[in-house]
Amino acid sequence: MKGAITVGEKLIEIVDLPAPKCKENEALVDVHTVTLCGTDIHIWEGHYACEFPIVQGHEISGTIKEVAPGQVDADGRTLEVGDSVVIHPLIPCGVCPPCLNGRENACTDLSVLGCYTNGGLTETIAVPTERIVAIPKTLDLRTAALTEPVSIAYHAVRRSKACAGEKAVVFGCGAIGLIAIRALKDKGCEVLAIDTVADRIRSAQVCGADRVVLAGVESVEEVVAAWAGQFGPEIVIEATGVPQCFESAINVVGCTGRVVAVGISEHSAQIPLRSLPTKEIEILGSRNCEGGLTEPLKFLTLHQKLFSSLITHQTGLSGVSLALEQMARRASGVGKIAVLMDMATSELETIS
Repeated sequence: MKGAITVGEKLIEIVDLPAPKCKENEALVDVHTVTLCGTDIHIWEGHYACEFPIVQGHEISGTIKEVAPGQVDADGRTLEVGDSVVIHPLIPCGVCPPCLNGRENACTDLSVLGCYTNGGLTETIAVPTERIVAIPKTLDLRTAALTEPVSIAYHAVRRSKACAGEKAVVFGCGAIGLIAIRALKDKGCEVLAIDTVADRIRSAQVCGADRVVLAGVESVEEVVAAWAGQFGPEIVIEATGVPQCFESAINVVGCTGRVVAVGISEHSAQIPLRSLPTKEIEILGSRNCEGGLTEPLKFLTLHQKLFSSLITHQTGLSGVSLALEQMARRASGVGKIAVLMDMATSELETIS
C-alpha cells in the first residue's frame, strides 16, 4: 500500500506501508481525495507540534472498503461497502471538561489524523466508524474532501452569532475566510473582505463579499470606518493569524461587537486594554467545529459548485511535495490543491 510519509522538514517519501486491519468499531476507507491546507504546510516545514515521521492529510474523502455488518456512521446511518464518505479527523479524549460538556472540538488532549497521528495521504486508512459521515449522492468525492475546512469556517461564523442586517469584516481570504464570507452572507450579513493578494480579493467577490479591500493599496481601517459608518461593524472574523490583523480587528469592531479569532499563530499581538471594557467587546476563539460535520456537510452540499472552485489544482500522491511547495510560496493562481489517489502524475494539473 502506497503512502506519502513526511520524514523531515520539507522531505516527503513515497513508500510502501503495511495495509491496515479493520478492528472492532472501525471501517477501512479507500482514500479518494485529500485536500491540502496551511496546517499541512506548517507540518511539512517543521513548524508544528508533531513528530516526524508522519503521514499527513486531514481533509479526507473516500469509499468504504471494509466494515462489519450493522456499523453506523456519526449520524446513525448504516455503513456499507462502497459508500462514499468523509472522515472527521478529530480524535477527542472523551473525558476532559470540554468533551464532557459537548465541546470535543476544544478537547484538552485532542489528536488529529494527519496532524498528530497518521492521516489520509495513503491508499487506505482505518477509521472509527463514529468519525465517518456518509455523503449525499449528489456530492462528488473531490469536493467532499472540503468538508473539514468548511466546518472550520462554519463554526467561526456560528461563534460570531451573526444576525441578518449586521455588518461583518473578514480578515484573510484564504479558504477559511472565503467560506466564512459565504456563511455570513447566508445569515443575511453585509460583508467586507480584506486580503493582500489580488487573486484572493477576486475570489472574495465571487463568494459574495459586498466590499473588498486590497491591503497595502488602501488603508484598511479607513475603508472599514467609511463602509461601516458611525458605529462600526458588529462582527470581525480574523482568519489570518497575523498579529497586526488581530490588532486591527480590535480597532475597527464597533461597540459591543464580536471578534472571532480563527487564524492561528505563535506570535503575540498588542492591543489597548482600554478597548475591551470601554467598547465591551467580545473576543471569541474558534477551534475546529463543535458538533461534528453534519451541518457543515449540508452547507457544503448547498454551495458545492462555488466551493469546488476553491480547488484550483490537483495532483497524484507523488506530487504532494510540489503541491506544498507551490502553496507555501503562494504561487499566483494557486488555491486549494487536491491529491487524488487514482492520479499517477507528480505534476500539478490546473482544474478548469
